[in-house]
Amino acid sequence: MWRTMFALYFAIPAFTAGDQITESATMPNFITSDVGRTWLELLMKREGFKNDVDVERVTSMSFSPFDPPGVNFGSNRTRVEMTLLLKSCETVNTSVLVVDFPDSILRKKQLHASGLFDRDINVYERILPKMNDFLFNRSNYAKRMWTKAIDLRRPLRLVLNNVENNGYKRKDKTKGLNMEHCKVAVEDLAKFHALSAVLESQGEINVEDFDLSLSQRNAKQIGDWYGKVYKEFANSIRATWGPEWKSAAQQIDEKAKTITEDYLKLLKRDDSKFNALLNGDFTINNLFFNYGCSQEESPPKSSKVINFQNAFWNSPALDLQLFLNTSPEPEIIMDDSRRDKIITYYASQLRAFSELYGLKEKIVTVEDIKSEMSRTELVGFSKAMNDLSGIYLKPEDAPYTEQFIIDALKNKEIRIDSKGMFHPRFIEVMKKLVTRAQTIGII
Repeated sequence: MWRTMFALYFAIPAFTAGDQITESATMPNFITSDVGRTWLELLMKREGFKNDVDVERVTSMSFSPFDPPGVNFGSNRTRVEMTLLLKSCETVNTSVLVVDFPDSILRKKQLHASGLFDRDINVYERILPKMNDFLFNRSNYAKRMWTKAIDLRRPLRLVLNNVENNGYKRKDKTKGLNMEHCKVAVEDLAKFHALSAVLESQGEINVEDFDLSLSQRNAKQIGDWYGKVYKEFANSIRATWGPEWKSAAQQIDEKAKTITEDYLKLLKRDDSKFNALLNGDFTINNLFFNYGCSQEESPPKSSKVINFQNAFWNSPALDLQLFLNTSPEPEIIMDDSRRDKIITYYASQLRAFSELYGLKEKIVTVEDIKSEMSRTELVGFSKAMNDLSGIYLKPEDAPYTEQFIIDALKNKEIRIDSKGMFHPRFIEVMKKLVTRAQTIGII
């Protein structure tokens, strides 16, 4: 949760009194306007034409929020459900996902300055179609980790095929993913990473387009964000964990002095090693699973992600650290042996896909990935501290809302709500992770 929040605060220094922005100013929601509805109908006719389906008109159109509260703050995502009347007189129900700026003018300007939308559109426009072509040309029609972009309107709007059309579902973020879901997710991630490495080796990906992560691009604007998070965490330890954890709180406080600098150093890319295009948001909030013809309780068949706003070129261990420390069931996050199984499985799949797709250089081994995971342990620990306090809260209890962000922007301040740090599940998991961090010497 907080990882998303601090990303959105990067642009705060860009606002000055000279901007003359009315604090309460909003723009009409384009998609739900008459013009927006007409545009969507034309879009459906165009999409039908491309797929040899003649659409006469859209007979009904309804709008609903795609995300529950407290899940997505990098855009406004709207589910648009439509009934299409075909020229054959058949009717077809379909749904698209419209990703655009929030209605607040202040938020529009902030998100535009952050570069989140440009990065997202770059992936959908320049990378994913090339991956599709690569797989198609090799008659590889198996699962893909991404969905289709129906329309791109830089820098304002994306229209995507709704993954729900194909039976993809969210999992309960408060419970986390079991081992079967974790293995499916990291296998699809390994395929994505391998494809990007192969395409880059063939000159099909310009690394400069994805050179830095959001936090690297906005290092000055971030300030000491992680230092503030560490201090809040130390205070929560003192308040609720008991006297036996006093020394741990002191260690966290001490680490707060250097964490932002240490964190950014770990993000510095080493081009002598294997690197790939990272999703940058590979968490349970961005994952959807398909179960084929089976019930949801059955093992999943495949996974998809939607958000590529923080995609960047770097060590795949960074995606894996984010996933491992935020998205599995608490029992897996706290169990080194099961974490290691996921890492080993990912590494074996990355190697297999790299060889399958013809990568000639820097074929990684399990040992290479484990070495990178060891090097980036501090990133994973910080992600857990930063994200789990929001993930374990129910949507209705989420402390962050659009209004919370707007109020912070008006006051040009970075606000942290530590409510989630007092959640029993967060405390249980972080006790284990703090002990682990002490053992491996990262705090």
